[in-house]
Amino acid sequence: MESQERAEIASALAELAAAFTGLVQVLLEGNQARLSPQRIVDVAARVVPGCRHAAVVVIEGDRPRTLASTDAMPDHVEAVQFDAGQGPSWDVLVTDDYVRVDDLADDARWPQFASRAIQVGNIRSIISYRLYLGRQRRAALNFYSTWPHAFDELAAAIGAIFAAYCSLALITQQLDGDVHPQRAANVHREIGVAVGILMATEQLTADDAFARLHTASRQLHRDLQDVARHVTTAGHLPDEPRNPGP
Repeated sequence: MESQERAEIASALAELAAAFTGLVQVLLEGNQARLSPQRIVDVAARVVPGCRHAAVVVIEGDRPRTLASTDAMPDHVEAVQFDAGQGPSWDVLVTDDYVRVDDLADDARWPQFASRAIQVGNIRSIISYRLYLGRQRRAALNFYSTWPHAFDELAAAIGAIFAAYCSLALITQQLDGDVHPQRAANVHREIGVAVGILMATEQLTADDAFARLHTASRQLHRDLQDVARHVTTAGHLPDEPRNPGP
């Protein structure tokens, strides 16, 4: 059984590496139009184990909308959430960074949403990630499955990596082309490498490692790329500010 699990993990990571290679290549070629939220959602849905549908949802001001989805099903499910004013991606958009639902049929957190989501799309499992776009523009990357307990720890870790990548891609688009594609690709790579180093050296999950980068960036008042560059060169997060030496 362990041999089979290792083979499945190796296969999933190989597919993930191929997917990110393709996305970074788009940046290097300078064709930013191809690196859209729709493209990222489509790739993520194929790579995250257990996923049947995926979507990016944004709130601009007080108006939520589906920015990209693999098909019509996420639109229907998100419409139920927005109408009910509750649900996993709603929580992520408003308060939380990450929400995981193993089985909506047995989850009592969102009674007005759960039964309707099952009825509309037979959705049983969901994982939702906050996308970091700034205070005025909030977004979530959501993965859905028609199977209960569809998302294990590997799926959650891979989804978190895509959430980090999607955040960066959307931020890049917000800059309206002010960032050169080559520099954007370098930013993506540096942060991805830093996440990998923290995962390996501190035994963190991908979402915990990415959260540590963000926390260090905020507390030290340093750019996220600068913190990531320190991790890639020093092998650890920068220390808290200290009194300057001689």
